[in-house]
Amino acid sequence: MKVLFTSDWHMGIFGDPSDALKLNNSQIVDMLTRWDEDYDLIILNGDLIEALKSPRIKFSHIDQTNRVLENRLPVIEKIKSLKNYHWLVGNHDYPLEEILNLRRAISIPLDNGYTLIAEHGHLIRAPIEHYTNYAWHFHLMYSLSWWIDKIGMKIHGDQFCLESKIAQSLNSLRLQTSKKTFSDKTKLFFIKLAHSYASLHSDNSYRSLGNLFTNNAIQRFKQNKTIVTFGHSHQREIKYFKNNNIYINTSFFSCLNNYSTTVFSTNDGQVAVIKNL
Repeated sequence: MKVLFTSDWHMGIFGDPSDALKLNNSQIVDMLTRWDEDYDLIILNGDLIEALKSPRIKFSHIDQTNRVLENRLPVIEKIKSLKNYHWLVGNHDYPLEEILNLRRAISIPLDNGYTLIAEHGHLIRAPIEHYTNYAWHFHLMYSLSWWIDKIGMKIHGDQFCLESKIAQSLNSLRLQTSKKTFSDKTKLFFIKLAHSYASLHSDNSYRSLGNLFTNNAIQRFKQNKTIVTFGHSHQREIKYFKNNNIYINTSFFSCLNNYSTTVFSTNDGQVAVIKNL
């Protein structure tokens, strides 16, 4: 049995600065068709839709979600036609819990005695109210990022995405083992500063999400053969533990990582990262 994991598409209206996916409906439908043929189970683990960013703060998240769903209708219909999938809700598309009756988490059996536990991961960090009742400064932050993307797309092309570039820079600096230059230290300082600000009303610091998620996954392991998967952090993690327990974080799904997905095989108990474009 081959299981594909993906999350954090942040798919908006195609061509709009709020759309981090940068793929049109035909491209996504073709990709989903290939997945349906190649994999036995597909886990869509939250934040597939971008409902929070808007060019005007007054847009409600539900209105923004409905606008995206209307524009991306062929994709939604294709997802619903997949032979075997689970679509979970995240914090950037939380209205889908009500609109499409999506679940927040699942625990299901797989082949060869494996158990899969999946959720987006945002509720590990803070209660749902933190994500649904945004204060003015959060609305301002997302509106500002919309305009940065709009300008960035004009200067650097349609593939520009501020959120993805921040995530990529953070991963690069986080994994860098050699001595950091002054420029690297400056970048890291501002990234940490931004994450600290984002964590002001959170139960846990954004910077510690990696350890937080790993520890939470370990707590969910059963006696053996448990696969725990989260998204949300935009940081890919694949960690093997004793008794064939595995923790997977899917990272973000973006042109910056060749739209890579994580695939697990119950036949050999191994995880692979697959580039899709």
